[in-house]
Amino acid sequence: MVPISFALNVVHGFFGIIYYGATTVFGIAIAPRLAKLSSDAIRELMKGVLPSVLSFIESSGIVTIVFGAGQFLHYMIGYYKAGGVPEVESVLFGTGWGISILLGGIIGLFGFLVGLSVRKSINRLTSVYRNILPDDAQVNEVKTNLMKVSLIGTTLLTISVILMLVGVTFLPLPEH
Repeated sequence: MVPISFALNVVHGFFGIIYYGATTVFGIAIAPRLAKLSSDAIRELMKGVLPSVLSFIESSGIVTIVFGAGQFLHYMIGYYKAGGVPEVESVLFGTGWGISILLGGIIGLFGFLVGLSVRKSINRLTSVYRNILPDDAQVNEVKTNLMKVSLIGTTLLTISVILMLVGVTFLPLPEH
């Protein structure tokens, strides 16, 4: 039987790599180039490619968050069993591991919420392009917002990944 910690680590890590990679590619490579594309090219992207890409990114993000939270709870339960609330507090707030993981998780959650804002911008861009003659000012405003929000989300997730990697490097496993 596979230990629960191993399963949580593998699923969280696998989907985390996919989520971070897809978000980074979108935030650094795709979103900034949308402003340079013609209206027809963007309209085609809105019809087929972008909605499915964003759904994939969101789904992998949700799996990453759920299994990351599961990992966190699994370890916190182990610390609680080993020494109660004082042990949990000392690990969370008194170790580099705890602080890194806690901050990484919080920043990562904010990054995910920013990603939902990216979805909102894409939906707005899609609705603008459904018009026969989209207003250029509206299109440019949405493109600019999309580019900014994507870059902010990518930055937050990068900070989160760095903090998580630092935290895992110093991970003190609970005694069972």
